[in-house]
Amino acid sequence: MSAGTEAFISTVAAAVAAVAAAAALIVAVIALIVARRTLQETRTTTEAQRETLKATEAVVAGTGKLVSRVEESTLALHLILTESQAARGVELYREIARQVFAVSHAMQAVRDHGGVGTSCTMTSCCSLPCCPASRMKIRPGAVNLRARARILGPMTGRRA
Repeated sequence: MSAGTEAFISTVAAAVAAVAAAAALIVAVIALIVARRTLQETRTTTEAQRETLKATEAVVAGTGKLVSRVEESTLALHLILTESQAARGVELYREIARQVFAVSHAMQAVRDHGGVGTSCTMTSCCSLPCCPASRMKIRPGAVNLRARARILGPMTGRRA
């Protein structure tokens, strides 16, 4: 091989190496540009994730407040229910007390009347069917002396 051929081959090899280096440089520049864009996108994504995290924390805080409000509302509803049940219980006790009062009043009237089959003494006006005061439709407690005399007069033989 001659020196000219060797020089030519060396020149071609150097040119191929230079083209390869240029291609590698171009690929490296493209890779650098892609890496820079990827880095920018990563930073943008990271910023978006931070904002999403802040929004999520705000939602969690809001949910915590909502949960506490729901718990407070539930407690208030339980208190209202308990109060209404207590009011109903008091009303039932009042009704029982009214009935006990009516029974005790009737028992007192029977005692004052002297029992079944006896004549009324009219010490208090009762509502038993055998009592003359009840037949005359006189209200309890409204019997005055004249009315009592009118009622007792025929029974005792005395006249008013």
